Amino acid sequence: MPFASIHFLFLFLPFVFILYYLVRNKWYRNSILLAASLVFYGWADLTHLPLLLILVFTYYVAAILCENALKIDHHRKARFLLIGVITINLLVLFIYKYFATIIISFPFQSNLDPSLVKIVLPLGISYLTLTGISYVVDVYKGVEAAQRNILHIGSYLIMFPKVMQGPITRFKIVKNDFDHLEFSSSDVYLGIKRLIVGLTKKVIIADKLAVAANAAFNAHPDQIGMDVAWFGLIAFTLQIYFDFAGYTDMAVRRFFESASRQPWFNNTIFVITADHCQSQPQRDVYLSSTGSFEVPVIFYTPDGSLKGKDPRLVQQIDIMPVLLGQLKYNKPYFAFGNDVLHEKGNNCVVNYINGTYQLFYGDHVLIADDKETKGIYNFKTDRLLKNDLEGKDGAVDDTLKLKMKAFIQQYNNRMLENRISLQ
Repeated sequence: MPFASIHFLFLFLPFVFILYYLVRNKWYRNSILLAASLVFYGWADLTHLPLLLILVFTYYVAAILCENALKIDHHRKARFLLIGVITINLLVLFIYKYFATIIISFPFQSNLDPSLVKIVLPLGISYLTLTGISYVVDVYKGVEAAQRNILHIGSYLIMFPKVMQGPITRFKIVKNDFDHLEFSSSDVYLGIKRLIVGLTKKVIIADKLAVAANAAFNAHPDQIGMDVAWFGLIAFTLQIYFDFAGYTDMAVRRFFESASRQPWFNNTIFVITADHCQSQPQRDVYLSSTGSFEVPVIFYTPDGSLKGKDPRLVQQIDIMPVLLGQLKYNKPYFAFGNDVLHEKGNNCVVNYINGTYQLFYGDHVLIADDKETKGIYNFKTDRLLKNDLEGKDGAVDDTLKLKMKAFIQQYNNRMLENRISLQ
């Protein structure tokens, strides 16, 4: 029963929602969640429903036995139970996902009909086994107490919104929700809003783009021109983006909604960045030595005091000075980076990869190795670095080379002499 299907949207989900709302007792509500999840799974994969129930019962019993063994200091027995659960579950996962492929791959079975060893993969088996293992491991480590209420464990493991596609969730994140099953009009509104936005991205945009992309990719090369080929490529790129954008939006929203309920949230500065560009970029500008380092650096404060965009260059080593500036730290400290939020003027950015230095300052970048300058480019107007400007403007050349030498000297001397802090 796909989430975007008519049966789910207009029959299953409204029925479960209304029934859950009308019933006030938390035991009955948990029972409704578990029963709805079993119906949801059985609708899609009735054949493997018994396996699902066996695995749920296995995690439930194993966690209790493991906790009981630890209480009487039988650590070896508890460890044996943990290893047994992990081994059996990974073996089940291996058989369903890889056994047939390995059998057919053997040289003496190369002519074997794949249909003879074909094993139908149970829906959500990966998420279920890994979630169950994480729960038993948490009990073994003492992070969680073994749950005696099988309704809670069953709902946690096979909750219908996530049993098919995850995410893998730790029990501590949801355990309190089973005892405090309350309705909030604001949460209902946010849930409906998320559902509409996600369905729009998936059904209206991604699925429609898939039709165009599939038509282009399935066509014979002689039947399409360059324009159609590019159209299919762009359609496929956008299809993948909108297929997964909903998951990303959900993850970010869930993080901030969870964090906003913590006592430290309003006093926290959030930093969002990456260490490099994507490994297979779609645009040529990100294939250059400078473009491969283009990543965003985002600072967020819950009070909304940080707004707008700064066009200047920044790098990861600027994060610490920025945070100290935001905290109004007024004591001396040493840093290679700059507090770009409170300091004016051009920022100097340096990176090093595969024996090559790159120094960015103003509109220009200097590329050099340990022996000589490889080129100077205006990276803002010449994104692909085709026009070498070395020797065209002596003042620019001298400034970039001097800053490069100063940075390398400072860095090497301070690292070699262990002078990366104030004395």
